Amino acid sequence: MKETKIIQDIMENSTPKVTLDVLRDRLGHKHISGVSERLRGKSMKVDTFVSFLDALGYEVIVQPKTAREPREGCYKVGGDE
Repeated sequence: MKETKIIQDIMENSTPKVTLDVLRDRLGHKHISGVSERLRGKSMKVDTFVSFLDALGYEVIVQPKTAREPREGCYKVGGDE
């Protein structure tokens, strides 16, 4: 799944739902466009992705491919989804 899709999915499925305004405040951006432009892009820089995830209460974990499948509520970065 692409990084931007992961962020959007987390926002939509959070309880309560996280809006662009809420995410903007958590990230400390002055304008919503700073958030929405990054979410409209094809990909994000790793540090941007990590900061967005942190603002949503998530973290990045790197594991060997041979490790077991991700648990429920986890996302796998990559692919065309």
